Amino acid sequence: MVKPSKETLIRYLKGNAEGDEKGIVELYLSMDMDSSYLEACIREVWQELEQTNDPEDDHEEKLKFYQLFESRKPEFIQYPPNLPFKENKKRFSLTSNWISSIAAALILISSILFLKNFWHQESSNPETFDKITRIEPNRDQAELILPNGDKITLTEQSEEILLPNAHLKIEKNEAGEIIYRSLIPKSAQLTTWNTINTPIAGRFQIILPDGSKAILNAASSIRYPQKFPSHERRISMKGEVYFEIEKGVDPQERQIPFIVETDKQEIQVLGTKFNVNAYSDEPFTSTTLVEGSVQVKAKESAEIILLKPGQEARLGNNFQLFDADLDALLAWKSGDFYFQQEDLSSISRKLSRWYGVDISYPKSLQHIRLTGVFSKSASLSTIIESLKNIHTLHVTYLAKERRIVLQE
Repeated sequence: MVKPSKETLIRYLKGNAEGDEKGIVELYLSMDMDSSYLEACIREVWQELEQTNDPEDDHEEKLKFYQLFESRKPEFIQYPPNLPFKENKKRFSLTSNWISSIAAALILISSILFLKNFWHQESSNPETFDKITRIEPNRDQAELILPNGDKITLTEQSEEILLPNAHLKIEKNEAGEIIYRSLIPKSAQLTTWNTINTPIAGRFQIILPDGSKAILNAASSIRYPQKFPSHERRISMKGEVYFEIEKGVDPQERQIPFIVETDKQEIQVLGTKFNVNAYSDEPFTSTTLVEGSVQVKAKESAEIILLKPGQEARLGNNFQLFDADLDALLAWKSGDFYFQQEDLSSISRKLSRWYGVDISYPKSLQHIRLTGVFSKSASLSTIIESLKNIHTLHVTYLAKERRIVLQE
């Protein structure tokens, strides 16, 4: 069989094989593979990485290369390629040859990549934590999108902003809350909508046109009219928002419901305090009632559930009702992370949204759980150190990608 070119073999080793290259290389590896040829290809990749000018980039590329092989090792050693050999003897010969050939490659990869990478991680842990220590959340901030598409950046320092063309006045009250004053006359039928977005690593608090309060967690948004109509007060949201809803009545003294829409459900209230977690990367949508009463309706099934104070409704395929741990569920509003035997997957999602980093780890670490209360104003290294105290971890921070890699 003709050997695949070095370029083809290197693309395969990196996981970038094109077209039929994967099958060609695997057929070559399953037969009388020239181990010295494979070794030369691997060394060539390593030498290219060694010659990069930026030491940080150099390490990042080596780590990616090593992690790729670690992830593909099971498929290398489990079975040979599915080739149409019918004789058992021949198939046994093929299998043995495949395992011995690829084992030589894996030993080489381990010796070149793993040992160097492990040494680098051990020696760079102080530097890694110095970098992680500098990862801090942003202060309160949000983006206001006006009906005409104009965008205004809002911060905790924002003072009065007058936008006559948008029929809007933005001001701050004595408590530091941002209040929106609609300049639309009460008699006008005009309905215009604003959107508030909080970025990753940000949060914001606003007073809606009816006097209700909304506190947005990181990477969240609400869309609301500058002036609510007389029959209902309807908004939509994504992410996580805590609401304190004012009671509303129309000129005939009839109560005006307040309705919150998410992608999967609709919540109807009159006057109450509640929290909604509707992040798209969470396994369910959660509604937690603090005070008053709410009715939650699933959009897909039309199932309806009524909540009492202290209850949490989780909507996945259907509703599930729980007694809520209000301290844990509302800690974010007070500026804390509250973990109660929380798994690493959930912790990673929360840290990613607040600190603006990606956190990756192998499946073998999914069992790690953490209990504790951490200030969201602290640096990320505080929580990473707590995880290290629970389980021996090697931590690498890839600054270019803003990614933290946890390994055993």
